[in-house]
Amino acid sequence: MKHIISFLLISVFMLFQKSHCFEIPDHADECLQELGMDSSELQDLREKRRDNIEPTHNGKCLALCIAKRGGYVKDTGVNEEAILKGLPAGVSVNFEQCRPSSDADDCEKFYKIFECLRQQIPKKPTK
Repeated sequence: MKHIISFLLISVFMLFQKSHCFEIPDHADECLQELGMDSSELQDLREKRRDNIEPTHNGKCLALCIAKRGGYVKDTGVNEEAILKGLPAGVSVNFEQCRPSSDADDCEKFYKIFECLRQQIPKKPTK
């Protein structure tokens, strides 16, 4: 389960095997309700990630909410320990390279951080 949440987070925060991008993380329904969104927002987020298209602002906020509930974001920063635990064996990321920018909006700020982290993850060959 932590791989599914890590995928969603780091690729959008969302990153591992392609089959995982279609699984719904535990906290998605809670976040949809909390943010006043319907399930089409989650579907849109998945499709944009699959197609390497930047998500909408709502998608970024949804991913941030899921990351927070999954323990990957705490207070005003990322939970580096939790992210490292969720990565595949032998994979690491340079958090210093992905420090927060001065964006006032948390959804945008964390999207940029996790995109930076995602780009450091080696891509699995597609079959």
